[in-house]
Amino acid sequence: MPRKMGRIACPWIITTLLSVVTLASVSNDTQADSEAIWATHEFNVDRLLRDSALAMCTSSGQTRGFVPLDYNDPDGPMAAVAMIRVPAKVAVDDPTYKGPILINPGGPGGSGVDIVVGLGPTFKLLVGDNFDLIGFDPRGVSRTTPSMLTFPIAAEGQTFTVERLQDPPLNATVDAIARTHARYSVLGSLAAARDLGVVQYMTTATVARDMLSIVHAHGLEKLQYYGISYGSVLGLTYAAMFPDKVERMVVDGVFNATDYYSAQWSSNLRDTDKIPEMFYETCAQAGPDLCALFAPDSASVKARVEALFDSLKRRPIASPPHLQTLRTARWTTASSTTALHATAGSQIDTETLMAISCTDGDPVSGDLNDLDGWFDQLATTSSCADVFINHVICSGWTVRQKERFTGPFVGINTSFPILLVGNTADPVTPLEGAKLMAEGFVNSVLLTQSSPGHNAFSATSPCTIAAMAAYFQNGSLPEPGTVCEIEDVMFPPANITKTPTTGEQTTTITKRNAQNENMSEKLHKLRTTYKVPKLGSFGF
Repeated sequence: MPRKMGRIACPWIITTLLSVVTLASVSNDTQADSEAIWATHEFNVDRLLRDSALAMCTSSGQTRGFVPLDYNDPDGPMAAVAMIRVPAKVAVDDPTYKGPILINPGGPGGSGVDIVVGLGPTFKLLVGDNFDLIGFDPRGVSRTTPSMLTFPIAAEGQTFTVERLQDPPLNATVDAIARTHARYSVLGSLAAARDLGVVQYMTTATVARDMLSIVHAHGLEKLQYYGISYGSVLGLTYAAMFPDKVERMVVDGVFNATDYYSAQWSSNLRDTDKIPEMFYETCAQAGPDLCALFAPDSASVKARVEALFDSLKRRPIASPPHLQTLRTARWTTASSTTALHATAGSQIDTETLMAISCTDGDPVSGDLNDLDGWFDQLATTSSCADVFINHVICSGWTVRQKERFTGPFVGINTSFPILLVGNTADPVTPLEGAKLMAEGFVNSVLLTQSSPGHNAFSATSPCTIAAMAAYFQNGSLPEPGTVCEIEDVMFPPANITKTPTTGEQTTTITKRNAQNENMSEKLHKLRTTYKVPKLGSFGF
């Protein structure tokens, strides 16, 4: 049965609502300097075990660490994992020194090096100066080698990207799903034909082993970790593979890892439509002076937004310097729940996303009837199903993994309980996924942040940050069922930048601000500059 042509369903250009932010990029000069340093200061993990526990970093804090390409062949070829460290401000032998925290910013395919270069010192203001922060690039990502090389000529990859952006949303034409499948089948075939044996090792399970190698290189046995979005899959995979090797672990913006490894991507959008509804209602309450799209009630605001998109389809507006199609504008997300603005993201290569997520996942059928059925089911959960193509792009992927872990994520008793953090209206990692994962790890606790947006840093919540800091510093977990409010408002009056929360949370925030009166300002800075990886219309 041919697919019915439908209207573009996800009617948003209100980019502030999703609050998925993009990774702070490293300047070209900084990146060039770092690569030059790494080229001359590589090291071997075995040597680190003989030498100082912190010998892994040069004076600039940058290096590559050698690990087995295949952990089943430890004497075979090696991979070089790029890392950077912001050191603690206390000596290693100081009794207050807490060791390293490894960070993964999401993706899959996000650079941990970039996030630590851009925001390492700011993160340390929140968790404490007695930790080292270590960012690393996972297998095949950015500066870690060997590299995936699907497009050895840059112009070839750029051409593919330009053509990809012209593809219609999945329900815009009768052949949209077929075209998407065909395009990514070509990309999958190219990736397989040009792969030099790298892609099969770009799996989450292999990167989990790399993290344990980094821990061992520090002379330690257990991991301290903070992972965001896809970084939650990496962290929970590590915890399931090495449950006795967990010292502290915070996962934020939590994926349903079982759904991820099935390659279905069927649960991600279950809270997505809460966000525009929040905007419509809040705009109607804010009044015409604060909301440019004001109407007397939420239904009328929604009608105004939909009319705006209808007009843009007929009379497109160029948006320099980054020309966006209506499709990408509807899904583009920004860093603030308090202002209407968009940010240009640090793009992850499509082939890197596919190499990690599609290789991790179950094989996806290329039968168009199956893909149509998948879309029809997803469309029952969100009006944004038309731009969520992660499952479809894997239908043309053929490379399979050397090592794969798929769970189960149930009944896992880690050596220290895990802290999970989820927002009440997260556009791509719904709260139910965090609840499901929390149930699978014995004594873990889910902290809920009452806000729209993807991950805790999409809004300013001293309550959330205080809970994370207390967990890392002394291992204390919030009470089960704890909900943290935020200080941001969607339409603040000109003379008000935030509103205090109420009730018991006010006391918590007041105490935190008494300890550090600049905490809210630091959180605001982090929220407006911290950027998780962005992959156009798909990727988290």
